[in-house]
Amino acid sequence: MLSAVAHTAFATLAAAGGDGHGYPAGEPFGFQHAIPAVVDEQSFALAAWMIWLPVISAILCGVYAALGVKSRLPAWTTVGALAGSFVIAAITVSRLDFTRPVVVHLFDWIDLSWSSGSGEAGDKWHGLRANFALYLDGLSAYWILFVTFLGTMIAFYASEYMEEDKGTGYCRFFAGVSIFLFAMTALVLGENLVLLYLGWEGVGLASYLLIGYYYKKPEAVAAAKKAFIMNRIGDLGLALGVYLIWLEYGSLDYATLFVALEAGDTGAGQYGGWAATLIPWCLMLGAFGKSAQLPLYVWLPDAMEGPTPVSALIHAATMVTAGIYLIARMMPFFLMNKADGGHALEAVAWIGGLTALLAATIGMAQYDIKRVMAYSTVSQLGYMFMGLGLLTSFGACYHVLTHAFFKALLFLCCGAVMHGFGGQLDLRKLGGLRRVKGWKVVCWTMLIGSLWLAGVPGTAGYFSKDEILAQAFIADGAGFRILGWIGIITAGLTAYYTFRVWFRVFTGPTHYKPDE
Repeated sequence: MLSAVAHTAFATLAAAGGDGHGYPAGEPFGFQHAIPAVVDEQSFALAAWMIWLPVISAILCGVYAALGVKSRLPAWTTVGALAGSFVIAAITVSRLDFTRPVVVHLFDWIDLSWSSGSGEAGDKWHGLRANFALYLDGLSAYWILFVTFLGTMIAFYASEYMEEDKGTGYCRFFAGVSIFLFAMTALVLGENLVLLYLGWEGVGLASYLLIGYYYKKPEAVAAAKKAFIMNRIGDLGLALGVYLIWLEYGSLDYATLFVALEAGDTGAGQYGGWAATLIPWCLMLGAFGKSAQLPLYVWLPDAMEGPTPVSALIHAATMVTAGIYLIARMMPFFLMNKADGGHALEAVAWIGGLTALLAATIGMAQYDIKRVMAYSTVSQLGYMFMGLGLLTSFGACYHVLTHAFFKALLFLCCGAVMHGFGGQLDLRKLGGLRRVKGWKVVCWTMLIGSLWLAGVPGTAGYFSKDEILAQAFIADGAGFRILGWIGIITAGLTAYYTFRVWFRVFTGPTHYKPDE
């Protein structure tokens, strides 16, 4: 019954790959019946502030740094801006009817045209037009709600966690958080692939700044560089995919592309059908780089060198889910590839499943609790890609939501342990915290997050994983039944490393005292 309730509650928004494109409910990823977008600047004029509030916050934090502010003003400015974005997102989503996407035009941005010849009559003209506009549908609504909500909660947590750095560093941190959330909202809400790419690169830049926040630590600097360079590999694939889409279809606007694809247009560009076949693989490379899948996963565990709120922000609700969003948004290209006999979706499913298994096995051997959670993130992202490859839109996007909440909770609990115990994160040197005065709240809240991550029956984590695993046994694809068993084995490993952390930290003899 709980599964039915969850399905009913999230069905409208969590049809992410398709109903979210403005297609009628009931179609897997909604590829069959595209509906043209409606342009509406009047009813949704307030929506623009979802993007602009984080920008204003970042600017103000820079001003505070120049003025030498040493209070919590940067934190409260950031929390207020992100909370405002969430409230506006909730109001905006409440006004959507989800029967067709809505485009909110903000201003003209790029309008280029050029000739392939000397500019005389008869020459072929090329053009690129991209407006700064918002694309509001089920997918963007689903993402923006939990991105802004969890961003607000994490910034609120960081207001006290980062208190020891009050001054320029405090301002710099919250300016980075604001830039990060601006880039993520632009990525999610952008009306075209140019805006998505702008947000994509902005998230990468902001993550570099936040991971390397402790720039005097060689480990933090190395981790920031590693994340930045590894993401560039994936970003090259995304850039090539965007370029091929423009060559094939002459447009980068979602509304134009989705209607053309639904009409059966496989591309009429100068490079013919092969480019359309290559597009999903390029997009896949970009998604795997940003979301830390094989073979580009190695940067994510090292990202733990940043402050714990940064780990929660990157691992839970924002950066690492960008790859999931990209494939869900561009799902019509993957379905076109599948209809033509391609195997892009099968590759997404298999790479996701194998990444989930590999990361879970590595996580079992870690002693640093933040690194255990980092490999857990890689593993859970693998489940999400598996769901996308298996065409279970509800399962993949439901797991994105549940993971965002329980992983943010777990990282913030790890931060509490680290903050209260002098930076100690070694499982071999922690124990018995449940009996230490003042730590019962952290103990039980981390237990709740652990139950969700382990997928204990009755929890949201159980139902979201169940949707994906069940689909593996009924989907038609190369060895998907084997993939289902890999997912089940991975679920068992997940339960092991999750409760290994909880029992070693909170039970047994007390090895460490707070603030020792």
